[in-house]
Amino acid sequence: MSSKSGVNTPDRFLILYYTAEYRSSVVHALLLGLGDYTTDQRGDVGSWIRVSCSTGLGQLAEHIAAFDSQRMQVVINGLVKLLMEKLEVVRVAAGAALEKTSLRAANIPWHKNLIDSM
Repeated sequence: MSSKSGVNTPDRFLILYYTAEYRSSVVHALLLGLGDYTTDQRGDVGSWIRVSCSTGLGQLAEHIAAFDSQRMQVVINGLVKLLMEKLEVVRVAAGAALEKTSLRAANIPWHKNLIDSM
C-alpha cells in the first residue's frame, strides 16, 4: 500500500504484509538497539542506533495496536531510560517516541498515571 503521497511507508508495509511473528521480531530488534552503546574513533556511534530505534518504536506504536501489556511496558521502560541520556538528540527522540507510545498504552495498568504525569 502507499501513503497519500504515493510513497510506500515502512510502517504500512510492515503492518500489511508481515505476520505478527515477524513484527514481534522487528520490535525485539528495536528494543535491543535501545541499549547500543558502541563507540569507535568517531565517538558514540551507538547513539545513532538508539535514536533510530526510538523513532522506529514510536512509529510502530502509532500503527500497531497489537503490543501486549508486557511488551508495551518493556518499550516504555526502554524509552524512559533513554530520557536520562547525556546526549540531547537521544533524549528528544526518546521523548517523542514515548509520547506516541503512551497514547497507545491503554492496556497497561498504570496508563492513567503515565498520561496524567505528561
